[in-house]
Amino acid sequence: MGKKSKEIALAGMLTALAVVILFLGSLVELLDLSAAAMAALVVMVALIELGKGKAFAVYLASSLLAVLLFPKTASVVFAAFLGYYPVLKVYLDKLRPKVLQYMAKLVLFNVFLALILWITEGLLGLSSDWGSLGKALFLLGNMAFILYDFAIGRLAVFYIVKIKNRIRKR
Repeated sequence: MGKKSKEIALAGMLTALAVVILFLGSLVELLDLSAAAMAALVVMVALIELGKGKAFAVYLASSLLAVLLFPKTASVVFAAFLGYYPVLKVYLDKLRPKVLQYMAKLVLFNVFLALILWITEGLLGLSSDWGSLGKALFLLGNMAFILYDFAIGRLAVFYIVKIKNRIRKR
């Protein structure tokens, strides 16, 4: 089996894995955001193993399949933000100084969060009185995003150092 065939097979398996994770997140609503974040880790593995282009293809394919098959919170959050974030993180992590890097990440996240709130409020007509709850949502969301950004970076290093070579040996 050639290198190209192996890469295509791996991309297909990673896409299927992301879709299965998102399916599980759609079954148990308590796991919806966790499932979206875990499926993004699959994209991170695709990024490390296959490069940016194929990782983005894994994101696109798994997003389309998940949103079409089970359009729940996990699939939508993955498709709208978390799914492509590992690929985008590669570019954002190159920004200097570090303050600019974190500002760009937080602006991106807050635009995403504001868009989600606008969609739920404006288009879907759900709760229009966010008040202090909206402020708390932004504050907690930003704290969770900072933690997520740090965790996905550490997990990428862990994967490269501890797992990647073990998989390659087999």
